Amino acid sequence: MFRYTAEQLPEVKRIRYPFPVKTLGDSTLKSYQERLATCSGCLLLVGQSLLDTGFQQAMETFAGQTTCVVLAEHLANLPGSYVIRDFDSILYMLSPKEYPEYKPDILITMGGHTVSKRIRQFLRTYKPKEHWHITPSAGDMPDTFQSVTDIIETDPLCFLQQMNRVPLPASGEKKQYLSLWKEKSQALQEVSLPFSDLYAVRSLMQVLPEHSALHLGNSSSVRYAQLFPLPEHIWVYGNRGTSGIDGSLSSATGYAAVSEGLTFLLIGDLSFFYDMNGIWNKHTGSNLRIFLNNNGGGKIFHALPGLNRSEALEPYITGAHRTQAKGWAESLGFTYLSAGNKEELTEHLPVFTRVQQDSPILLEVRTSMQENADILRNYYHQLKK
Repeated sequence: MFRYTAEQLPEVKRIRYPFPVKTLGDSTLKSYQERLATCSGCLLLVGQSLLDTGFQQAMETFAGQTTCVVLAEHLANLPGSYVIRDFDSILYMLSPKEYPEYKPDILITMGGHTVSKRIRQFLRTYKPKEHWHITPSAGDMPDTFQSVTDIIETDPLCFLQQMNRVPLPASGEKKQYLSLWKEKSQALQEVSLPFSDLYAVRSLMQVLPEHSALHLGNSSSVRYAQLFPLPEHIWVYGNRGTSGIDGSLSSATGYAAVSEGLTFLLIGDLSFFYDMNGIWNKHTGSNLRIFLNNNGGGKIFHALPGLNRSEALEPYITGAHRTQAKGWAESLGFTYLSAGNKEELTEHLPVFTRVQQDSPILLEVRTSMQENADILRNYYHQLKK
């Protein structure tokens, strides 16, 4: 995987403009409604977005009328019990013979970046017959899943509202397809976790106050957060679509400076220390709460098959260190908390999430890089039991 052994690069489809871009006139709208009504399974994937109440209501109506499977990560900011958020874990649970059953007839995508690599690999391998991408600007269209057939140049809300004008009959095949996803999602059980980054992230997400904002650092932080449910009425943000860990701390600090509510940042050590001057800022207020997972390096690289056996891992890739944030945080007026076990984390979380506070807070969770990699592998192993 991490060696240059491929003799030939894979073939890719290049989108050349002008690509056949559709608009939703009466004739094309009727065609899309008919195709959606007769397909055997529809999958709608919403990428990173900031969606208002009108969109959320239109999406719920669309999902109910069409019996579409709606997938969305936390960064999509799409609430609703009909939304399946744990699809990454579902795909991991599937056996090879089950994958074809989850292949959609029609894939509809809208919004920005999707974090899950598994959903990309799945949809590239099990390609839909049709892939409609809904976008206000067709010139920005990337063929992420290598299967696009229709680019519909319109605002996603407009697409949903127009499609909702005519109720579509729910076929038995589509209901069965929806049941596949729902039943597998409901079968997921909470996994027992020892003290670790995973345990810490789950603990934080369980106690986030309503109407607060959660910023996610790139790499491990955003992926770990997606594994666990999120309380309602939480806005989620992240610097996705970039390559690396740049600016996550600065983004959250800037957001908190102009926000009246609590702003939480879940971030890893390399990302934090890379951008630590972001909190050297006279506008930092008491509403900023930084949850720092410090495991002494880039532990995610230990979990990648192939790379975890590379001789270059320790000296050049993981960025191993012994740095702590205490001195820097306290010198800038932060209340500093530290947790090295479950008991300390349980003790500090009520203070960390308290609304009334005189200063910003940094909670540093100290774990082991190697133990985290083992616990992550075991977590996924337990999903299949």
